[in-house]
Amino acid sequence: MVAGQQYPYQKIQTAIEPGDTVLLMTDGFPELAGKDGVMIGYEKTVELFTGFADLSPKEIIEKLNEFIHTWLDGIPQNDDITFFAFKRVH
Repeated sequence: MVAGQQYPYQKIQTAIEPGDTVLLMTDGFPELAGKDGVMIGYEKTVELFTGFADLSPKEIIEKLNEFIHTWLDGIPQNDDITFFAFKRVH
């Protein structure tokens, strides 16, 4: 960060409780466009994650990767996508 430069980011602090699952990802997933040019979007991303949140982190990422394959329907991926999922057990 350049000294004195302002960025439009918020600092948020929250507690992660036992049973909580957290998914961090790059914007390449919600901004991924299918054949019709429509992006997945952040609302759909939340919907998908909510449906998978009870799975293990590995299974969550596998399900998201399966969704990518279906969404692209044979067209090449146009951006990098990185997922990091973790679950607090105790």
